[in-house]
Amino acid sequence: IGGTALTKEVNPISGANINELNWKVNVNTSMQDLGASGKVFKDTLQGNHKYKADSLVVKKYKLGTDGTTRTDESIVTGEYDNLVNTQLDFSLNLTGKYAYEITYTIIPGDTEDSSQTVKNKAEFPGVTPIEKSVTITYGKPLEKIGTKASPVGTTNWTIKVNENLKTIASGVTITDTWTGSHQLDGSITVPELDAADYTIVTNDTGFVLTLNNPVSKAFAINY
Repeated sequence: IGGTALTKEVNPISGANINELNWKVNVNTSMQDLGASGKVFKDTLQGNHKYKADSLVVKKYKLGTDGTTRTDESIVTGEYDNLVNTQLDFSLNLTGKYAYEITYTIIPGDTEDSSQTVKNKAEFPGVTPIEKSVTITYGKPLEKIGTKASPVGTTNWTIKVNENLKTIASGVTITDTWTGSHQLDGSITVPELDAADYTIVTNDTGFVLTLNNPVSKAFAINY
């Protein structure tokens, strides 16, 4: 029926501000008999990322002579230890005349860089290990943009915060100050956060936004 001993793919394959990567490995789609004692599949992380806890799912199935039709498919995750986010690799002993689909999720670590590449290696006896990598790009931690508005002399301001998707601790403050004869026209909004997530204190020359809870997503302050 053809098939292969080992394939590996990831979604997404690259992109900006990615906070999770979903991996899928197919093992023994050539339907060789792995025997009662089995053969060991091993997956290893390389770089600044970690497994998402309990994200492992293992399916076994038989593949038809057309190479695509699955039969006798079952989820056998419970036969293995699931993932914890402190481990750097995991191994699964695969048995019998079955093909296996192994899926799991990894979480990229924080970085101060504008991009990072994380790698992952899959190994199975008798074949060359497969290494895959994903490059992730990140936005700026803080950016302020102003656009002229109506009436004349009015400016709409947007402060973009955490476009690099780091975890900002509770208690962190963002201070905005204006000079000259400027004054606030209307209210200050933060659409991406809940009202309980922050407190804003204004004065004649600006405002201070204090985070009441940790924030891991990008958000904007508009006024």
